[in-house]
Amino acid sequence: FVDLEGWQAQQQDAVDVSSWVCMYPSYFCKERSLSNGRRVPLESALPSVCAAEVYEATKRVVPPEYVRIENKTYCRDYLNRGRIRVSLKDCSAKAKNRQQLFLAVAKELPFVRSAMEQAQAMAQAQLKPNKKNKGAKDAAAAIESAKDVAAMAAAAAAEEGEES
Repeated sequence: FVDLEGWQAQQQDAVDVSSWVCMYPSYFCKERSLSNGRRVPLESALPSVCAAEVYEATKRVVPPEYVRIENKTYCRDYLNRGRIRVSLKDCSAKAKNRQQLFLAVAKELPFVRSAMEQAQAMAQAQLKPNKKNKGAKDAAAAIESAKDVAAMAAAAAAEEGEES
């Protein structure tokens, strides 16, 4: 999951990201046409992609220290917040140029989406109140354990992606 408050902390880094590749969630959205902002083939695109999914998928393709997320919007889709910036120059990524990066991220998105859906389902199952223990402490513990489950599911999905 993406920490929204962490966006501002990443902005304060002394790294010049002006030459980094920009990606928006609309680049991977199946509902958009190529002229409206989609940058990947239709068969690689997914419906309703959010910035958190693109960020997590990008971290699987590029080492995390070369990925930044910003609280910006795409001019063609101003309601979907989030811009991901990636440095391809200094890292040993699977992608060597913009188009390879977009295709590699699009390939990882289904695995990330399924891991996030599993984590949400686990959190919902754990948040159901039972008669013995009700309260905010239980909800907070359930959310923390759901984050742990999401991390484990993401790691398992990454292993599946590497095997295929």
